[in-house]
Amino acid sequence: MADLLIEGDLILTMDPDRRMIADGAVAVEGSRIVEVGKAAELRGRHASARVIPGRSKLVLPGLVNCHTHIFQSLYRGLGDDRPLQDWLRNVVYRLSGGLDLEGTRAAARLSCLEMIRTGTTTFADCYNMHVDKDGFHGCAEAVEESGLRALLARATGDLDPIPEPFREDVSTAVRECERMIERWNGRADGRITICPSPTNLMTSSNELVRTLKEMASHYKVGCHTHVASTLHNVNFVRKRVGKSYVEYLESLGVLGPDLLAAHCACVTDREIRLMRDTETRVAHCPVANSYLGYGVAPILTMLREGVVVGLGTDGAASNNCQDLVQSMKMCAILHKNHMLDPSALTAEKVIEMATIDGARALGMADRIGSLEAGKQADIILFDLNRPNMVPSLRPWSNLVYASGGADVDTVIVGGKVLVEKGRVLSLDEGEVMATAQEAIRALVERVGAQDLVRAGAWKIQ
Repeated sequence: MADLLIEGDLILTMDPDRRMIADGAVAVEGSRIVEVGKAAELRGRHASARVIPGRSKLVLPGLVNCHTHIFQSLYRGLGDDRPLQDWLRNVVYRLSGGLDLEGTRAAARLSCLEMIRTGTTTFADCYNMHVDKDGFHGCAEAVEESGLRALLARATGDLDPIPEPFREDVSTAVRECERMIERWNGRADGRITICPSPTNLMTSSNELVRTLKEMASHYKVGCHTHVASTLHNVNFVRKRVGKSYVEYLESLGVLGPDLLAAHCACVTDREIRLMRDTETRVAHCPVANSYLGYGVAPILTMLREGVVVGLGTDGAASNNCQDLVQSMKMCAILHKNHMLDPSALTAEKVIEMATIDGARALGMADRIGSLEAGKQADIILFDLNRPNMVPSLRPWSNLVYASGGADVDTVIVGGKVLVEKGRVLSLDEGEVMATAQEAIRALVERVGAQDLVRAGAWKIQ
């Protein structure tokens, strides 16, 4: 007998047949789904279960955010309208130079809160600011407390483009990453996975890249890195080694189904075929790519070639929010406009990218990403009884083109209800926001970055 029954006007299962079940329900026992079908039938078979009513609700798998930096939520709004190198040097590195464990924890809890509220149940993070070697603990602690599921990459680099305080030699990188894997991997009922990450090929030596890849293989945790984000990255690598970015990764033995490659905004058709042949997975970040002027990633070619592509928000310093629903709409309309073709990317495909394809990108499709018996009960409900969601004749279309994270009514991870009727249960919202606000004020003061807060040409009286 199930102990939880989630009902809905429409269930988007995202199973292999892409079934949509009207007046449906999902039965959950413990942390797992045991049955998906018509609500009337499941009520009879699971009469003692607690029922989450589904009137005017759209039910689907929890969203999967394939790339972000949860420490950056403190930097929200401080990096606007800056060229990439200015943004990186004078905002991200400058502020991160004073980021300690407490600041990281405050930022990570705020990011987790925002993702919970907007329907993300699983995310992949990239943390590479190790001035405080214990700062990474703040990310893991936030995930454990929040109830979310996460792949946390401990990223690092050892070459000169990274300012000296953020560099780590290979032995230090290995030691610290192993420390975090041993402390956190598999914790929180298996919701936390830790993996190593060379931040990118500009900032990571051959030895570091190969060593971290070997570590990932040893611990069977995969690897996460930024790939061909900008033309500057691509040209830098080609000048240094005489190969394209993806070809260089191949020569280092890094490509493969256990590699999650973020951005890939500047890859060629030949490189896409390399990623296809090696089953390398991609995290597409349409909002951040546009915010920082990376260009439009050729994901339509990737999809046509059979590359697995999931969606990511990237960090709040290059997106300003962690709402993956917003990224879904941006993804659809960006590529329609770029191709001058309204049919270039459909709502149905974007929903796949945000759910089951995201799960495939993270190597978790056997556990999450669809509503099927045996999988983890990571489930979200959208409220269809809102002005922007009516009429709801095609709720899946409304989900992509009309909704936002604020329309999320209920969030469940591993059978535990984290949000109910719009109210977060796993975190104290007021306390999380107040702590984050104080943390960034203290950080700005500590590093002397008051100029970042000024309003430019506007005057505050």
